[in-house]
Amino acid sequence: MNNRLVWCDLAVQNLDRAAVFYSKVFQVDLQRMPMPDGEMAMFPFEPGAAAVSLRTDGIPSAEGALVYLDVGEDLDAALARVRDAGGAVKLGKTGLPGDHGFMACILDTEGNRVGLYSRTG
Repeated sequence: MNNRLVWCDLAVQNLDRAAVFYSKVFQVDLQRMPMPDGEMAMFPFEPGAAAVSLRTDGIPSAEGALVYLDVGEDLDAALARVRDAGGAVKLGKTGLPGDHGFMACILDTEGNRVGLYSRTG
């Protein structure tokens, strides 16, 4: 098993605001789903692939676990969308050793530190 990530919940205070932010940054529509304790918003995903959701039952943090999300081929464009959507870039585009792509770190509109990744730049 190469990829052990199955599911990741990002804690948010305001689901509407966070869903707009991530929809703008990743240029996708998040699917809202009722939960026993409220509601969540899911990124599009394929069965058997890792999933990411936004949940209001946690406390957003810039100091907890760091999750990296793949933005596709253009990390620079994604970082510009982060700023346009109200987030902040904490670490700009950084090349990884060898031929392992590029990463950056952002703060979303909820205060979460999130990693962004691009294989090609």
